[in-house]
Amino acid sequence: MIIEDDEYIFYYIGQTKGLHGVGFLVRRKYKDNIITFTGISERVCILEIKLENLCFAFIQAYAPTENSSQDELESFYEDLVKAHDSTSTEYIFSMGDFNAQIGTPEKHERPATGEYGFGIRSTRGGRLIQYAQEYNLKILNTMFKLKPKNRWTWISPNRNIKNEIDYIMTTKRHIVSKYESNRKCILQTLTTLYPNL
Repeated sequence: MIIEDDEYIFYYIGQTKGLHGVGFLVRRKYKDNIITFTGISERVCILEIKLENLCFAFIQAYAPTENSSQDELESFYEDLVKAHDSTSTEYIFSMGDFNAQIGTPEKHERPATGEYGFGIRSTRGGRLIQYAQEYNLKILNTMFKLKPKNRWTWISPNRNIKNEIDYIMTTKRHIVSKYESNRKCILQTLTTLYPNL
């Protein structure tokens, strides 16, 4: 699905309203730079865009939760493989809600990770690191020193538990000089512009 307004273009795939679904919100001024948008599944999509004579591939992901089956998780990672295999650019960013906790990375996991993390590693965190290693991705969240209060990306409904489960990874670490995330801003923009999603 592609929705356009005066300022933005929303590229989206998802069959069930309010459940799963991934996409990109792109400023209209970049419309002619978009090479392709492909929905692999309602958990994985890829947007290729040309910026300053370079082609970038952005893979957006929404992984199954810890409560899901191993088959669901492996199906998700198979979709990520399809996304990687569909692009020929060397500038790849893979990002989204991976529902995985990396915790503090271990030295032998470099160069996929840096030295910084948050929380305790989950089984899904180990699988995410394996994915990053297989595709030569650098997990940017682990590359920058941030205060713990600036690391978490999810909070429990009772507000007692905080985890870092959203990640940005890239094949080209040297082109990123700063890492920040503001989910409230993104969510507010989406719900304001597209209240029917």
